[in-house]
Amino acid sequence: MQVTKGIHLEARLQKTTFTVLLVVAVVLVAWLSTHYERKADWTVNNRHSLSETSQKLLDELSGPITITAYVVKESGLRQPIQELVERYQRHKADINLRFVDPRLAIAEVRERGVQFKDELIIDYQERAEHLQTMGQGLSEQDLTSALQRVARTDNRLIVFLEGHGERSPTGSDYHDFSQWALALKNTGFYVQTLNFGKTVGIPKNTHLLVLASPRKKLLPGEINLIADYIDKGGNLLWFIEPTVPLPGLEAVADKFGLTVQPGIIVKHGQKQKISLSTTRKRILVGLWISPLPLSER
Repeated sequence: MQVTKGIHLEARLQKTTFTVLLVVAVVLVAWLSTHYERKADWTVNNRHSLSETSQKLLDELSGPITITAYVVKESGLRQPIQELVERYQRHKADINLRFVDPRLAIAEVRERGVQFKDELIIDYQERAEHLQTMGQGLSEQDLTSALQRVARTDNRLIVFLEGHGERSPTGSDYHDFSQWALALKNTGFYVQTLNFGKTVGIPKNTHLLVLASPRKKLLPGEINLIADYIDKGGNLLWFIEPTVPLPGLEAVADKFGLTVQPGIIVKHGQKQKISLSTTRKRILVGLWISPLPLSER
């Protein structure tokens, strides 16, 4: 009889212990679920995970990052932006995302220089980088490129000369270079305009000076500034309209030994010749009448 009572007591003790351990386990799991989050990506090609390039960049960034998205509340871009940033936050916890309706924060928009619809600003170590989505959504490549720019301490500056009827890097006309300028920004370059009437001289940290088809004649002093920039080893990208004479830039052309020749460029394999008068975007397409050394290389 004594044995039976002992066995009964031991069974009750085991049952009580099991119940206590089960309750503790349930409480522990509940606590862990509120403090830690683990997600697995089982999609094809891991499309909900960051690429190795993005992960490596985040590993190199020390300190918090703040991403401010100036997007109206009704916009369908808020959810995709949040989902994309969450992928970065899972790899770097101190990335903060805030949404601002630009209609309700006019003073902040003006102070921060927000110029475009659906624009983001990334703040990191007292530096800021603007990311313009142009209403086309946001990709991992866009955001990672912006993070690379804001993390970079050097300044790869591309300067567009303006004030002479040039194609604008910020204009919206079909002949302007706004899309190209946006692509440059998204690949790590800084783009700004330069008007010799407002600023004397070309910035010393200029990586590239762009003459985007000036139509009005440049002043002798302006030409001297450009020539001096070239003499000091500066890089120049010069667009010339085939139907517009050089606006006083013959001296610059002479430095390179350049002469403007008449002719039409064609796309290889294109049978139909397209002239300037029939192309709205002024794309030169055509066939060289005689081969040039440059085209043979």
